Amino acid sequence: MAAPEAAKDLRTVFIRGVSFDANEKDIEELFSDVGPVKQCFLVRVKDQPKHRGFGFVQYALPEDAERAVTECSGKSLKGRKLQVELADKRAPLEERKKKRKLGQDGVGDGVAVDTADTTARAPASHPPTKASGPKVNATTAKIIGGEDAKAAGTAKPDDDGVAAAAALPPRKRQRAAAAAGTTSAATATSEKHKLLRAVAIGNLTPASISLAISLARKVAPVEEVLNPAPREVVQQAKLEADGCNGNVVIVIYKTVKDAMHAVTQLHNKTLELRNPNPKQQHQQQPRGKRGRKGTSEQEEEEAQEEGKAGGGEAGDHHQQQRQQQQEIAAAAPRITLWAREVKGEGAHVKQWRVILRNLPFKVTEAALLKVLSPAGFVWDLKLPRTPDGRLKGFAFATFTCRAHVDKAIATTNGKDFMGRMVVADWAVSKTQYLKGAPG
Repeated sequence: MAAPEAAKDLRTVFIRGVSFDANEKDIEELFSDVGPVKQCFLVRVKDQPKHRGFGFVQYALPEDAERAVTECSGKSLKGRKLQVELADKRAPLEERKKKRKLGQDGVGDGVAVDTADTTARAPASHPPTKASGPKVNATTAKIIGGEDAKAAGTAKPDDDGVAAAAALPPRKRQRAAAAAGTTSAATATSEKHKLLRAVAIGNLTPASISLAISLARKVAPVEEVLNPAPREVVQQAKLEADGCNGNVVIVIYKTVKDAMHAVTQLHNKTLELRNPNPKQQHQQQPRGKRGRKGTSEQEEEEAQEEGKAGGGEAGDHHQQQRQQQQEIAAAAPRITLWAREVKGEGAHVKQWRVILRNLPFKVTEAALLKVLSPAGFVWDLKLPRTPDGRLKGFAFATFTCRAHVDKAIATTNGKDFMGRMVVADWAVSKTQYLKGAPG
């Protein structure tokens, strides 16, 4: 019989059906797409590197754990489908002590997880199968971040470490091993969680990098800047597939909320670069007379006075100078920033697309943005055109999260827009569309 809801650990999920070829890195990578993972590990047989095919993932927020149950259950990992559900709360301390004395720790109605930060156990309705060999001692379950579990299990400490460990009582040796594993895992997990607060800024030129970083710092408090962006991060985040070109920097903010806000302030922002030859620009700028501030208003007044006195020749000269300045400003190089979250929901923008059909042929991007923006930040908007430049009557809008897509569809589908009823729905890839098409 399943445990009641009150007995569940609402922040921790229990995973079964884990392939024996998978390790903690694979599990963490899969479940991090749902939300920040606080801790994850696979339960192992004592003194053996091979895990038993089940484990736990602990989130910081209960909402993320609920989403993990919905979104990750049934997903395939290394050839096996995962079964995910909320874990049961760990038994009270006295009960656990009693089980240890009776030699029942790790078997029976569920496997207790005895780590410093995790307070979960396998649900009693799905007890893990017993493995032949020594019993599971959960205090030896380690979180191995970024390393292969088998390699970690066969690694040998130095002679001093062996001597120190041998001098400890068995129980303390187990606790020391668990603490060492947890510390190394916490470091690796902390590094990975940084990417959940990271924003990639691209389409940069060498001359625009410092200006872009300065602008990013003004948006929200910044923890760290990676300049240039590590190549492996760029590849793993698939930035180029979403249109990122040129030089790239990674800006890590204090919170995930700050990172999400930064994308709305940086993406498609136009930067006007300074004249690459400041000396030439300085020479072309008109200067005021001595004893005056040299402001444009004063120069204009001087031009008018000199024009009246000198037949307009001086005024024409100043007019030419002002026109020259305007031409220089118009010729100044400009770039359009590209910004996107590195990990998390905002990193999968291709999933959050809406198709809007039956649009008026006179619709403009500005008019469509005005309708869609109340639903959330529109990361990209495309209005396909025919070869002769005419609109095709539909558009694709890209958002940064599912909630904004749902709201956009709810607020636009079936609504009147410039005299026509709009049809809004989730957009699918061309391959998926062709698969579903009849014939």
